[in-house]
Amino acid sequence: MKKFSQLSLADKVGVSDRTLRKVEAGHDMKLSVLLAIAEALDIDVVQLLSADNSSLSTLSESEKQQICSHLKAICELLPD
Repeated sequence: MKKFSQLSLADKVGVSDRTLRKVEAGHDMKLSVLLAIAEALDIDVVQLLSADNSSLSTLSESEKQQICSHLKAICELLPD
């Protein structure tokens, strides 16, 4: 996984640092932003959401598993 400062990651993803902070806090989980963050970090979205990350602590384990399940299904539909 690549490492970025919060500001440089926000710039690379094309969102404000405020939006990125909301994502990190689990308050703004738009798929398009999650996909862009995962791409910038050179990981898939499932890895992004399943990482041991205290900023996702607002989501229950069940919610995380449900999101990962949905994202796996979506990723399988996307062209390579």
